[in-house]
Amino acid sequence: MDVLKKGTASEMRKESFLRDFVVEWFEKYVTDFSEESGHFCMHMELKRQHSFKVAENACRIASQLCWSREDTEIAFASGLLHDTGRFRQFQDYGTFFDPASVDHGEEGYLELKRFFPSGFLDSTTEKILKETAKYHNKKDLVPTDKAVTPFLKIVRDADKLDILEVVRANVEKGRMGELMPQMDLHGGISPALVEEIEREGSASYNNVRTLADFLFLQVSWVYDLNYEPSVVIFKERDTSRWFLSKLDGYDILRSSLKKIRVFLENFS
Repeated sequence: MDVLKKGTASEMRKESFLRDFVVEWFEKYVTDFSEESGHFCMHMELKRQHSFKVAENACRIASQLCWSREDTEIAFASGLLHDTGRFRQFQDYGTFFDPASVDHGEEGYLELKRFFPSGFLDSTTEKILKETAKYHNKKDLVPTDKAVTPFLKIVRDADKLDILEVVRANVEKGRMGELMPQMDLHGGISPALVEEIEREGSASYNNVRTLADFLFLQVSWVYDLNYEPSVVIFKERDTSRWFLSKLDGYDILRSSLKKIRVFLENFS
């Protein structure tokens, strides 16, 4: 894939130009959402850090899939820009909860159309960056152009891997009530959620009422990972053990958690 137009940064590696170009643009874009002091509020800083971690996850998965260096860099760039819509969402609505505000994937697509500079990257790469932002958060994988689909899959995987890490960190720090004030932190598991995941292998947030529900939904994402290296990365991280241990006390989940453990054991 030709990332750059002819003659652009001819003495630089294409993949190096892409990473530097996108990082520079992203940092300037998010600066507009900082406070007067120049610092970010906790929520904005979490999303900024998350964006870079997703980019690194995407890069790692692509490398393990033996993608070309150029496509690995496109994966990195797609991961970095995937949550562009979150910054406008939180500024305008004060929440990251899509049902109470906007679809942050759609918002990211619109922000990139408005503000991401055209003409520096070829049209296919621009399309990949914009459409991975637009579709990464949909419940199911959206059919897209064949050039976009592999990158959409990798961003969805990379995003899930870091969200699992972020959720663990914020549960351990006691921040979930602040981040998701509408959630019951002490309730049990909703039978409707268990039924939905058992039936479909995935679920929406419609049946999530409690923190326990949220954790179960999150760990069920393992079934929705697209690439084998993504599953292996999750399995290798201590977070996989942490999630399962947090849910082991719920009898209603005994069968579901056993299936997840068996699924993970099949990957080395």
